[in-house]
Amino acid sequence: MWQVRRELTTRLCGEEAETCPLIERGGLAVTSTLDVRLQGLAAKWVAAATIVPKADNPRQAARALGLEYEPWMANLTDKTLRNGALIAMDYQTGEIVAYQGSADPTATKGTRRFQPRFDVLADGWRQPGSAFKPIVYATGIDNRQLTAATMFMDVVTDFGDGYTPTDADNLERGPVRVRNALQFSLNIPAVKAMAVLGNETVEAKSEDMGISYLDDTTDAGLSYALGVEEVHPKDLVRAYGVLGNGGALAYQTTIISATDDTGESVLEPAPEPERVLDRGAAAIVTDILAGNTDPDVNPFWGQFRITDGGRRRPATLKTGTNNDARDLNAYGYIAPPGRAEREDGEYALVVGAWNGNSDNSLVSTPADPLFSIDVTTHVWQGFLEEATDGWAINQFRLPDSLTQTAVDPWTGLRDAGGRSVTELFIADTGPEAGPAGDPRCG
Repeated sequence: MWQVRRELTTRLCGEEAETCPLIERGGLAVTSTLDVRLQGLAAKWVAAATIVPKADNPRQAARALGLEYEPWMANLTDKTLRNGALIAMDYQTGEIVAYQGSADPTATKGTRRFQPRFDVLADGWRQPGSAFKPIVYATGIDNRQLTAATMFMDVVTDFGDGYTPTDADNLERGPVRVRNALQFSLNIPAVKAMAVLGNETVEAKSEDMGISYLDDTTDAGLSYALGVEEVHPKDLVRAYGVLGNGGALAYQTTIISATDDTGESVLEPAPEPERVLDRGAAAIVTDILAGNTDPDVNPFWGQFRITDGGRRRPATLKTGTNNDARDLNAYGYIAPPGRAEREDGEYALVVGAWNGNSDNSLVSTPADPLFSIDVTTHVWQGFLEEATDGWAINQFRLPDSLTQTAVDPWTGLRDAGGRSVTELFIADTGPEAGPAGDPRCG
């Protein structure tokens, strides 16, 4: 209700308005975009990671929600994680269909770590961590500076000023293509991509995709690639929606209609979706992220596949855990429904889940670490599986503008007759031929 009121105030009385006389007088009939069934699921799964582990009887608390008490919940009983949030949006229409801004917004008691009235999704500034990497690579593919086959050396590198990032597992993999770098969330290639693209380019594209920042200019340097700049989760889910929507940014809204006592609408029509990213670039990043819920492609994140009746539902997924272990994130979307499926109540869902503390305090320590894969991916997966139960299983479709070319798996250059993999390219961005003779490394 607070979000609906905020949007009404903005649309009726302007961006800077804090109050709006037309709303204060009352008498408006407002229909929100909220889907009651999905909202119940959002509250349920956020509670599974926050309320259940801290209950006097966790098993009983889980049963009260209709859930099995699982090992990942038990793992949280002695952790200092106290809050969570989840937002689900139809990325084609921009309509928010589920919105849980904190673990229990109606709670009468709170702590510094759990502040029930603080809306993390819209008012919290949170680090997306590696969940920001798709924005980086989408920028590079969109402006033709990168392709999914571009090779970066995953080798520890001194970038100057004492900045020497490592991958999460402290390993080095040598030559990797962008596809693998993003799919397995490697830090060093992401930082090298940022060095190629430039912070201003990525910042401008991310803002086009609906993201806003606490400060007018980001100043994180190359670590910007690793999601250290704070954003609103509500904005980041909108940016992921751009990837799902073929590069088009939908107007994010909580309102279907608002009428006065005569039945006349008091709102101007919402803007139409705006293309902010090349359709092919969005499709390539989607194709990469969709591998993250396929165990045959990604054995790590693939355990969080979305299933229905034993069949796997294509879905993208990207997690993010910031270095200080304050914000745990999971974002992703499913393929859009057809017209008939929409009439049956299905949505083009993009879902963002967050876990952490209201006061932005640590949720784990180096000696007892906690990652998004331990918490937030379970929330994300549980919500999506229940939300889409019985829905048609649709595939992500590639636009005709993309070409498929065989490339060398190490260099990303055009295959010269050896071992090869097939990669997607925007027209006129296909791989170059390697040097004369054997073009492969090593």
